[in-house]
Amino acid sequence: MRSTSKPQAGEGWQRAHSAEQKEQRREAILGAAAELFRERSMADISIGEVAERAGLAKGSVYRYFSTKEEVFLALFLQALGAWFDEVMPLLRGLGRDTSPNDVAALVVRTLAPREPMLRLLASNSCDIEQNLSLEAARASKRWELEHIVLAGEAFEAALPALPEGGGVRAILRLGALVSGLWPMGHPVGPMKKVLAAPKMAPLRVDFYGELEASFGALLAGMCRAS
Repeated sequence: MRSTSKPQAGEGWQRAHSAEQKEQRREAILGAAAELFRERSMADISIGEVAERAGLAKGSVYRYFSTKEEVFLALFLQALGAWFDEVMPLLRGLGRDTSPNDVAALVVRTLAPREPMLRLLASNSCDIEQNLSLEAARASKRWELEHIVLAGEAFEAALPALPEGGGVRAILRLGALVSGLWPMGHPVGPMKKVLAAPKMAPLRVDFYGELEASFGALLAGMCRAS
């Protein structure tokens, strides 16, 4: 009798052997995770769901990533690298009369279409970095060191009044601002309902507006102090 059962995820896949096949498999995993992350929070996504969305067996995912958090760390670094690739040439192309507020406006304008990356950044230290292998943690910080130093140089080119090394510090502080302001600007659960009341308007936070104002003030202070 012919079986009518539905094929299980990964039944049609052969194990990847070449470097190209492995990279394709890794990208399929990251693409599946990105799709799921657009639908719900990282906490509500399992490795099994990522594997199913990618069309892989669950065990295949663990050949590339030790934990779910490592999947989302890779997704975050991929998105961060794409943002650096966009923003660095724009910073270097700014004129001599560029102000800290101009730089802050440019930064926020380029960040605004990258909401998934901002969500991951906001949860990086408290969620993602808590469950990584030592190897993954070291690799991520080596990547950040290389890329943030280069991006920092672009910030210093845009604002020559920044102190030496100030570009790196500005990027790290930008990350802290995003991490702090994101949950304030995107309340969830009962707090979202409470803050929707008209009398609570003074406590509501416009994330992008506050980020631009705060980062502009931070850059101005760094320039004055140098």
